Amino acid sequence: MRILQTATIVLALGGLLQMPMAAAVTRPTSFNVAKLNREGPAANQNSSRRSVKRIVVTGKITGEGVECRALRSNNGILYTLVGNLRGLKEGDKVRVVGKVMKMSTCMQGTTLAVESIRKSSRL
Repeated sequence: MRILQTATIVLALGGLLQMPMAAAVTRPTSFNVAKLNREGPAANQNSSRRSVKRIVVTGKITGEGVECRALRSNNGILYTLVGNLRGLKEGDKVRVVGKVMKMSTCMQGTTLAVESIRKSSRL
């Protein structure tokens, strides 16, 4: 069975485009769960969770962040931070343990999901 739908697409230049789209409606079929877990989307999701890196960064909180608080590491790398920063402010020397995020709204640097953060005397 086929259902005809109309999709409205907003073009970058401000125009509208309407076009028909055909969507096939089918009944679910049986599948091999073990194979899906080994080769399909579920396996990909699990492996991507395992590949998230936890890192430790020492540096200084800066005002460089556009959307998120920024940290300039001791070796000059810019990180942006999301999570509880425990009231730390620009100029504080900190040690951060966090996970590298694959995507964020911070718009710059490597974004870390902060697991722990504390003031540090090392710089």
